[in-house]
Amino acid sequence: MSASARRGLHRTVALGGTFDRLHAGHRALFRAAFRLGDTILIGVTTDAYLATHRKPGRRRIASYARRRHQLADWLRQEYPGRRWAITALSDSVGKAAEAGVDVLVASAETASGAAEVNRLRRERGLPPLDLRLVPLVLGDDGLPLSSRRIRAGEIDPDGHRLTPIRLRLDGPDARAALVKGAFAQRRPDLQFTLPRRSTHPDFLLTLRRASGNGGTAANGALLELSSSDGRRWSTRAGAIRLHDASDAQFTRVLGILARRALPNRPGR
Repeated sequence: MSASARRGLHRTVALGGTFDRLHAGHRALFRAAFRLGDTILIGVTTDAYLATHRKPGRRRIASYARRRHQLADWLRQEYPGRRWAITALSDSVGKAAEAGVDVLVASAETASGAAEVNRLRRERGLPPLDLRLVPLVLGDDGLPLSSRRIRAGEIDPDGHRLTPIRLRLDGPDARAALVKGAFAQRRPDLQFTLPRRSTHPDFLLTLRRASGNGGTAANGALLELSSSDGRRWSTRAGAIRLHDASDAQFTRVLGILARRALPNRPGR
């Protein structure tokens, strides 16, 4: 029995990506891959592939040669003595759709692409891969880490926010300052801003009247918080009507949502 079999490792694990501006989310993918297998196949998207699959900030993405070189240096440092190989990824599936691969590691964000890999494998008469999804790593602003956000200067590779978090209230402007105050109270170590309406926010608060059975307004309108990555949180104000609530009541409800959306302050 091989050493890898005794350790319960799969023979070959595949993962792929652009791997521009290596960050904590990438590191989580590689930790999962090296826990699962003893040979890791890594597909890195080529310049030609990126030319036809546009990404935000594409002009600031490093070249394939540079990304491959930086990734290889990092792997040698972080996983000395382990077996891995980097291949050029010129399509959405790469080596994962070929024989000799056992497991595919992907992030929750790329799960649909992983499903496409198994569809192609079935068409080719190959068994489907064991798919292992790695949860997205969130920054200290509660939003997923991404190379796009690093290129834009919003966060650093460890997820620390570098620019003010953009908040917007889809409602009376007079209440907007309360939103900023509630979020700042939750995370005083971060900065927050209320941008112009034309600016895409990180968090959007929407105030909607809740209706009871029969269409009458129910006590406690629904306050919904949505993030730029598509997650949503909501709360009812209980016995108060948010449209008519005092500033103190409104701030209390905002604080509930801020606690749900923003992680704890580091070190607490």
